Amino acid sequence: MDRNEAKAKRKKLGLQERKLTEKHCDKCPNKGQDVTACEGCPIFSKITNIGKKYITVTRQYRKANQIKEIDDSIIEPVKQRAKSVVGLAWHEWKQTAQTHGVSRALFSARMKTGMSPQTAATKPLQNRRFTNEQICTALSNGLSYVTIINRVKRGWSVEDAITVPAQKRTRQKGLNP
Repeated sequence: MDRNEAKAKRKKLGLQERKLTEKHCDKCPNKGQDVTACEGCPIFSKITNIGKKYITVTRQYRKANQIKEIDDSIIEPVKQRAKSVVGLAWHEWKQTAQTHGVSRALFSARMKTGMSPQTAATKPLQNRRFTNEQICTALSNGLSYVTIINRVKRGWSVEDAITVPAQKRTRQKGLNP
């Protein structure tokens, strides 16, 4: 039995069940009570039989396609995940990496590219364009880091990019004074 065939059979059974409940159960004096009150009802027994057929179709489909029952998966214990090599190496090299300014994400990325844990933890960060003093000078002059980078890209010298204050732009107002 393939999936589409089982799906069609279950859909047909579901429609039959809904039709029966729509016709009878809305008018039933026992509606809303415990199910045991309906056990003597002939419609209830038909609905129960449809439910049993639905379950049978599902089991046939699972058996034909060798699908495990859901209950089996609940019983199986959850397996512990093995710690990765990167995770184990991080715990060992954490102190060294942090003293060199290497974050866990950077350490992991370096390990995944094939670096040894020692190199990944101790390799210095990429060279920055500006020193901390130059950045502080620019910030004190009211310039952002992005502004300095853009000025250097446009050909400014580093000293001019850091020291020349930004010009304030005036908004043009309408043509009428």
